[in-house]
Amino acid sequence: MKRILVVIGACLLAAAIALIPQFGSAHQTGPMAMTRHGNQTGSAAMTQVSSHAGSGTQPDIRRLSGTVGPDMTITMSKSKTVAGRYSITINDKSALHNFHLMGPNGVSKATGVAFVGTVTWRVHLVAGTWKFQCDVHPLTMHGTLKVVTS
Repeated sequence: MKRILVVIGACLLAAAIALIPQFGSAHQTGPMAMTRHGNQTGSAAMTQVSSHAGSGTQPDIRRLSGTVGPDMTITMSKSKTVAGRYSITINDKSALHNFHLMGPNGVSKATGVAFVGTVTWRVHLVAGTWKFQCDVHPLTMHGTLKVVTS
């Protein structure tokens, strides 16, 4: 009986550890700079910047925004834009959803599911179709951003 309880405890601990990367952090790959607000925690792949995009932002950086939640909605401020360097501000309004942006060149930026707050990513948008979705509800909460050369 004692052995069974130890095995069950070990399984529960392993399951809890496996869930940690999905909640409360921003998962992302690729080059970026990020401003964090709210209850988000960072990872070694992120570079925190000390000011919001806009104060000291270079003139050739364009701006986009996205919102997820609080209900079953996910949106971006534009559906079509030109390729270039962008400051993308995401307003995550729900601990039940996340905002995941995926580019044709392998860029992948996401807020954590448990995260509620605002995050700003610096992203080089290349021409093609970019996708965004809530990873918890990808069939109903998704959209595209068409990026053209000019």
